[in-house]
Amino acid sequence: MGHVFVTGLATLDFVFRLDQMPAGGEKFQAQDVSIVGGGGAANAAVAVARLGGQASLATRLGDDAVGEMILSELREEGVNLDQIHCAPAGISAFSSIYVANNGDRQIVNFRGAGLSDDPQFLEMPASVDVALADTRWNAGAQKTLDAAKSRGISAFWTPSHRYIRT
Repeated sequence: MGHVFVTGLATLDFVFRLDQMPAGGEKFQAQDVSIVGGGGAANAAVAVARLGGQASLATRLGDDAVGEMILSELREEGVNLDQIHCAPAGISAFSSIYVANNGDRQIVNFRGAGLSDDPQFLEMPASVDVALADTRWNAGAQKTLDAAKSRGISAFWTPSHRYIRT
């Protein structure tokens, strides 16, 4: 597997296991909880790294505790983080995910705040073999797809899973 450049969303997911889905304005107790990395782009980059490829991630985070937790997990997974922008006073994206014993789930996502939409920091490394972009950061996705096209490398755009032949 080669070098995959992934652009898009990275989050931290707080996953709560519950007997049943919450209803009404009451307090509920979880059976279990896990805190894991999430976001389509970050998950794809981790998958590439776990499969033995070289993964570079381009995303926007806040310069906050959540952002540092996201970065820490990605570092441990072996993802290249040279294209991460941490916005001063920004708030990183995170989600609360409820999973009931019957399999139902509910997600409340905060997409972040104070994160610039401008992809000026994003530069695709010369060694990239294929690019992948998600729709959670359109300006970054467009810059990634344009760079792939100009280099004549294949690119994919998710979640529509459109294959763009360049």
